[in-house]
Amino acid sequence: MSKPVHDNNVAWPWLSLFIGICLGLVIGGYKYYQFEAGRISEEKYERLAAIGELKANQIQKWREENLRDIVAFAKAPFFRRELQKWLGNRSDIVIEKELQQYFLVQKENYNYTDILLTDSDGRFLLSANNRSDALSPTEESIIKTVLGKRIALIGDLYRSQQGIPELDVAVPIFDENRRAIAVLVGKINAEDLLYPLIEFWPTSSKTAETLLVRKDGEEVLFLNKLRHLPHSALSFRQPLNSSDLPAARAISGEKGVFRGKDYRGIDVLADLRSIVDSSWFMVAKVDASEIFAEIRYRGAVVFSFAILSILLTASAIAYGYRHRQATLYRNLYQLEQKQRETQEQFRTILYSIGDAVITTDTNGLVQQMNPVAERLTGWSEQEAKGQAIETVFNIVNESTREPVENPQKKVFRDGVISGLANHALLIARNGAEYPIADNAAPVRNEKGEIMGVVLVFRDQIEERKTAKQLMEAHANMETKVFNRTAQLSVANEKLMLEIEQRKLAEASVAKERQRFFDVMETLPVYIVLLTSDYHVLFENRVFRERFGQSNGKRCFEFLFNRTEPCENCETYGVLKTNESHHWEWTGPDGRDYDIYDFPFVDSDGSSLILEMGIDITERKQAEDALKQTLLDLTRSNSDLEHFAYVASHDLQEPLRTVTTALQIFEKKHRGKFDEDSDQLVDFAVEGAKKMRALIQDLLAYSRLNTRGKPFGAVDMQEILDQCLFSLKTLIEEKGSEVTSDHMPTILGDAVQLFQLFQNLIGNAIKFGPAKSPKVHVSAQQIGNEWIFSVKDNGIGIEEKYFDRIFVIFQQLSKKGPFHGTGMGLAIVKKIIERHHGRIWVESEVGVGSTFCFALPIDTNTSLHSKLDENPL
Repeated sequence: MSKPVHDNNVAWPWLSLFIGICLGLVIGGYKYYQFEAGRISEEKYERLAAIGELKANQIQKWREENLRDIVAFAKAPFFRRELQKWLGNRSDIVIEKELQQYFLVQKENYNYTDILLTDSDGRFLLSANNRSDALSPTEESIIKTVLGKRIALIGDLYRSQQGIPELDVAVPIFDENRRAIAVLVGKINAEDLLYPLIEFWPTSSKTAETLLVRKDGEEVLFLNKLRHLPHSALSFRQPLNSSDLPAARAISGEKGVFRGKDYRGIDVLADLRSIVDSSWFMVAKVDASEIFAEIRYRGAVVFSFAILSILLTASAIAYGYRHRQATLYRNLYQLEQKQRETQEQFRTILYSIGDAVITTDTNGLVQQMNPVAERLTGWSEQEAKGQAIETVFNIVNESTREPVENPQKKVFRDGVISGLANHALLIARNGAEYPIADNAAPVRNEKGEIMGVVLVFRDQIEERKTAKQLMEAHANMETKVFNRTAQLSVANEKLMLEIEQRKLAEASVAKERQRFFDVMETLPVYIVLLTSDYHVLFENRVFRERFGQSNGKRCFEFLFNRTEPCENCETYGVLKTNESHHWEWTGPDGRDYDIYDFPFVDSDGSSLILEMGIDITERKQAEDALKQTLLDLTRSNSDLEHFAYVASHDLQEPLRTVTTALQIFEKKHRGKFDEDSDQLVDFAVEGAKKMRALIQDLLAYSRLNTRGKPFGAVDMQEILDQCLFSLKTLIEEKGSEVTSDHMPTILGDAVQLFQLFQNLIGNAIKFGPAKSPKVHVSAQQIGNEWIFSVKDNGIGIEEKYFDRIFVIFQQLSKKGPFHGTGMGLAIVKKIIERHHGRIWVESEVGVGSTFCFALPIDTNTSLHSKLDENPL
């Protein structure tokens, strides 16, 4: 077997394929990494900007609330009246004591560290803490500014003489003629009230931090405590000309997301904002390593996948190349083997064929003969081989006994297949004669050149016997055909009778069809029968009354005066699906119809559509009216919520004045009246406190929808930990044991979910037993929901009150040691409804209660399709 010559060029297509695949993997991986990095960066930027906006708004609202508080304090009628009396007679010790007592009450109400009072010239007059030292330069500065601008102001942060970060809020007090008579100053401890607000970060983060800064000369002064630099508030500074320092860029007026290096020199991503009406600037930042950790992880995954794919591709191509070479050698060997087998098969076929076969070369010499040819010619293959074909294959005309031209010569001359004329006779070597039929065909090589002739012939003695038998069979067949014709005549008469019966049956069917059409005429809906070419085969009375008669026109022509079928028509789709179809349609009469289309095949095999249309105009109008009613109801609910918010907000200030006056009255006059009067004062004070708590809860309830935050990923374990920390004092006072399972991460409003846990766990502790109170918080995924439960071993609830406890202002026990406003569970229910969830209670009196709530699990690509539907 010959061996193929190895060509190095054979490997080039495989190498090119490998390089192309590698380039495709590298480019595709890089493009995918770029896409994912951009998407993740955009998502992180948006989240950081949202947190920055939230923090800036919180600080701004805190400043506004403190201004409102000091203004309300200064406008209190009791305070203004007593102050004017005292300023008119500074020697009145009684009024001075009352004012100082009033300062102490308001100091507790507003969480001030001290309250100062100065005259219109800025001279110190009085303080809640009975202060004796002179005013500090910072205090003198804000008092002078307030008197000059005649408005309430919040001062800047500074360190007090005791080293405590403080800020002052001051308001001028005017008489009836709008003349300034005094200045009221409230001192606020920033570490207790402002810094916690700044330091709180709504999501879990190892490096997140909020900075409050202002310009101090040519430096940036950091106003709050730094996460990575203790004891830095109001003392740590950095140069203002640091171009990559986020705090410096914020002071320079830049806003939005900025990437730079923080005070540690660490690469960070920050959101820069200014605090309105102040010299403060806020920087909400997170280390870039934390922000882009996911991008690095994705890049590593993509790189690993690309390397693995390249290795797999190299292995596959190497295997394919090796397999191809092995296959090439194997095929060559098999080809040679097949050639030998073909030659052997040819010889086997030649010697097995039923006809006589002789092959010759280009000189007309015999090459091969099969046994049949040996029998008919009387020559053996060995004897005939090399003999002229005329010698071995001797043929004459059967009638004239004249020699006949050998067909082998005709093939060489004409180059086509040639046969003998009829009545050819083969004379064998032994003189025997055989009538034969034969043909000769050329044998050609790959170039089409004649290399020889193959001559095939057969003995016709048996054929001639068969032809005689066929003639006799033909005569016999004609006799049988005559007899069969007679039988067919009888069958034809029977067939004519069947046709007559079929016509009668068809007439009966037509009569039944007409009866069916008559029934459809009486129906109160329109019925139309359509052909596949848009013509109307039947229309009932309702159809004609609504749209008129078709008069041979196609449906789109007489209904809409169109020249082609309607684009929005769904009727003819049933011929493709072969299924019924239901849809709605507005007809040319302007009315709405409920359409039912049914495809079927008629008795003649044609495809038809039966369409039924029900007039639903009135029903649609009723549905639209119902939608409008629901819209009006939603608007009414929104108005009610707004009213509740405004009413509760506006009621707080007069109620605060009433509470303060009652507290002063109680401290001043307790014991001067009888026991019943003291008790009435106690009732009034407690009632005012409860009313204030009710108004605050009502305000919180009304804000649940209007002040809610956009939904995001919330770690419920972190929310639970924060809640338990806020309830630490209550837990320790009650001696409660609070346990929990591991909490999942869900989609929701972190602030409202914190309030939800706080209300449920606080109730469980409040209504727990005196000894060994226990609370367990658990979460379990069931189907497409997370089921959370808060279980206690408290007093329990009767089943008839299960629905009542979630209604606003409903308390089951208004006596005894349990205090509340009846708003807690109503707020919980509304929070859960805003999160598209549900809540229920399972309880047994004397054993305990389990409050369960279910929140949906969002599995769509479109996670944000279920975000809060209420406006912010």
